[in-house]
Amino acid sequence: MDLPCVLLNEQVKDIEFNRNERLLGRPSLARVFSKARDKPSRNECIHQAMRIHEYTLKEIANFTGLHYSTISVIAKRVNQDKHQK
Repeated sequence: MDLPCVLLNEQVKDIEFNRNERLLGRPSLARVFSKARDKPSRNECIHQAMRIHEYTLKEIANFTGLHYSTISVIAKRVNQDKHQK
């Protein structure tokens, strides 16, 4: 049997992780926001919490005391600013 046939016949195991398993190693929100000293740095922390560490709008809103729609607007603006540069 030649190599291409062997590779095509092998099945790749599809390993799925549930959300709780996937997010086990993420830092706490207190740690993410420890660098926030002013609004621009807070906004960057919001962006990182959402986009990098996969916190939900509700989780970030509860931590910051802001409404979840405000969190959404801030994260969107930071994302747009990053793509414009």
